[in-house]
Amino acid sequence: MKSTLLGIALTFSLISCLQAQKAPGYMGRRLFIRPEIAYAPALLGPTANNRGGADYIYGEQGGGFGFNAKYGVQAGYAISRSEVLSFEGSYMATGMIMEASTPSILFQNNSDQHYLFYKLSGPEIGLAWNVYNVNNGSIAPIGSYVTVRARMAFLSGTVLDKRTTYYRSNSSAGHLPLGVIPRYRHLSLGAEVGRQMMIGNRMVLSLSMEVNVEPFNLLRLLLLEDYTFETNQQVFHNAAYARMFRHSLVMFKTGVGYLF
Repeated sequence: MKSTLLGIALTFSLISCLQAQKAPGYMGRRLFIRPEIAYAPALLGPTANNRGGADYIYGEQGGGFGFNAKYGVQAGYAISRSEVLSFEGSYMATGMIMEASTPSILFQNNSDQHYLFYKLSGPEIGLAWNVYNVNNGSIAPIGSYVTVRARMAFLSGTVLDKRTTYYRSNSSAGHLPLGVIPRYRHLSLGAEVGRQMMIGNRMVLSLSMEVNVEPFNLLRLLLLEDYTFETNQQVFHNAAYARMFRHSLVMFKTGVGYLF
């Protein structure tokens, strides 16, 4: 009799475990919050402290090895055994170089040239859809996954250094305003492959690689539009796009979080 009751109890326990694994979430836990850092070598710099490859730094000083980086947090919720929807927010800061011109005050029909180094920084928010490979033993939000996402960065620029070449070297009158409002919004679409693992009872570790592009500006550049008569504002916009493209094209990401 005791063995029969024990068998019944074990059977019900097994059925309960199997039913739990069919439900969304790992052991019924659907929500995770994960601080993370995304990083990549600044080969096509500059960074905010003017590090990067020799052809991509400001002036004669600076250069050397550095990292592009973004610091953020992601909150994800399992909506099925294989899918997670997540919201993410991050902060980034990088360097940006641009050249501008202004009409000369003393010599009409001529211009002064400005060589500028900006710190480009601000928050970024995004939405992501993560698909876990249940055929490989994964169950959302634990295991191997592929992600597609959309992000929007809200960036502002601060001039850290400026070198002006005045027409005929006459700087006595100064120069006219640059006419730049240093604001830029960067929309990007991305894909990511990675793995999220349990460490301990509720802690999670995530390792991944992502690729990001801004499709609309990229299409515009591929169409080879004529920028001969750019304003300084357009120059700022194009320089910010180019820097963000190189900054976030390929990044590696590490995160440690908590599973609820």
